[in-house]
Amino acid sequence: MVAPGAQLRGTARLEGDLDDLLKLLPFQLPSEAQWEYAARAGTTTLTFRGDEKPDEDQLLDDFDDETRTAAGENAFGLAAMGSANELCADMWIPGFNGAPADARPRTGDGPRTVRGGAADLYPWQGCDEWLLLLSATRYEHASFAAVRPAVPLPPR
Repeated sequence: MVAPGAQLRGTARLEGDLDDLLKLLPFQLPSEAQWEYAARAGTTTLTFRGDEKPDEDQLLDDFDDETRTAAGENAFGLAAMGSANELCADMWIPGFNGAPADARPRTGDGPRTVRGGAADLYPWQGCDEWLLLLSATRYEHASFAAVRPAVPLPPR
């Protein structure tokens, strides 16, 4: 058992330590614009899968509790984009008004934006819930507790 507030090597409390942790790693969180570009992979259709609205039976099949089908690669060769909630570098601002035109993240104090994922999607909520499958689905992050990078941290 770990005492509350204890700092473990390779683990960061998201709100306070994430920026410091990211400075040590050889990668960065994408801005919302970068995430959207990667998820859509050049598509101009309603969803990255096309313009066709999925029917309720298809949604029920795709999101039943028994099985899940892993998303294949998009045109950029990225697999499962948006399958899980993905943290972005941008701070949460409802809507896109005032977003930088050059894809830089919106910075400031406050929670970060989460893109993708359909954690709030339950097929029995109704057929219009398919809208949550759009790449534009975004959330204010609230439920992440820790980050454990998949790469070794440099020595202290």
